[in-house]
Amino acid sequence: MGEINKYSGLIYCADCGRKHYLYRGRTVKRESYSFICGNYHKHVGEEKCTPHSIREVVLDEIVREEINKALYYARNNTKEFTDYISKKTSSQYRKELNAKTAELSKAEMRIVELKSLFKRLYEDNVLGRINDEQYRMLSADYNDEQKELEATIPDLQKEIDTLKNECTNVQKFLDIVRKYVCVQELTPEVLRTFISKIVVHEREKKHSQTSPQQIDIYFRYIGTFALPGEINQAEEKTHDERRTA
Repeated sequence: MGEINKYSGLIYCADCGRKHYLYRGRTVKRESYSFICGNYHKHVGEEKCTPHSIREVVLDEIVREEINKALYYARNNTKEFTDYISKKTSSQYRKELNAKTAELSKAEMRIVELKSLFKRLYEDNVLGRINDEQYRMLSADYNDEQKELEATIPDLQKEIDTLKNECTNVQKFLDIVRKYVCVQELTPEVLRTFISKIVVHEREKKHSQTSPQQIDIYFRYIGTFALPGEINQAEEKTHDERRTA
């Protein structure tokens, strides 16, 4: 229980947007620890979201590999790296900022709508249009949805603020690169120096431990990065847990 989760606040579900949580289960073997979607973790057995599970040791390998890849290319091909990032990232940040802003607006509007629905529900109960049992069931559903939205809004606002403040700045990333040659260990400091967030997609076959899984890694100041030969396939890139078996 007292172990530090070095990825805390960095991993998000690709489908519902909720944060991932470190799940240890009953095992004491660290190689079995996994990250799972908070929406699934909170609503196990319900159709809120799927696990989007990924083992910590697998994620460590993927993230370390991607950081070292970016380090090597930025250090040895600085001009090409700068040109590529400058061209790609401005549109990427703008697209993501617009999407998050729309998501925040939708959540805020839904809260206003829920308050109105709850008021109408109360009036219907008082006037005898619905019985007490129906009132309890519906009001509980509305309250749960409102609580979830109210918990999500601060995270969305934080992401929007980060996107606004962390616009493309290749030079800041290059300043970081100068301090590192190769990352051997992923400490909390290293992760927060290089990574702004990690987005985990569901596997092609849900609940499978070997099915390919897409992981999107967003670097601070530059967003996602792919080597020149990977750029055209960047959106389709997947990682397979079998590589660590």
